[in-house]
Amino acid sequence: MTGAPHSHGEPNEFNSNYIKILALKNELLIWVKLGLLEAQINFVSSLSRSSIGPFQYELENGDDEYDDYLQQPEKKRHLKSDQVQFLEKSFETDNKLEPDRKIQLAKDLGLQPRQIAIWFQNRRARWKTKHLEKDYDVLQESFNELKSKYENLLQEKEKLKSKVHDLSDKLLLQEMEKGTSD
Repeated sequence: MTGAPHSHGEPNEFNSNYIKILALKNELLIWVKLGLLEAQINFVSSLSRSSIGPFQYELENGDDEYDDYLQQPEKKRHLKSDQVQFLEKSFETDNKLEPDRKIQLAKDLGLQPRQIAIWFQNRRARWKTKHLEKDYDVLQESFNELKSKYENLLQEKEKLKSKVHDLSDKLLLQEMEKGTSD
């Protein structure tokens, strides 16, 4: 009987495949647990950064390959004022950042190219917001001016309507007086 399990403990194809399946199942369970462990570490890590304080994490097996999960993210690095001034001048020249220029700026300032790219991205966003605010102010002023003119024209229209009505009444009275005198 091939493929049937033997209870005598002799090796066969079925037992070999069964053992492989069990090994794969255990490996899969370990990865699932690691995924859950990663989620737990991220949660506890976020708590430690917010209000609870520092935590020490330990994995049961203490493997070094999981150290990446346990490290805190790097602190935000603030640029020095001379670096910001240099970047501002460069931004005024051209607000688009070509790869070669990004690398050169990073070398000149002693920063990572990614930091330069993020600074330019943020600066373009601030520039766009500032211009939108200016455009809004100009449009608001123009709107207010047009609204004022419109209200003045409405008042003038009402005055003219009133004059036309008064003159129509006078004309009607004059024609009635002429009609009675004939």
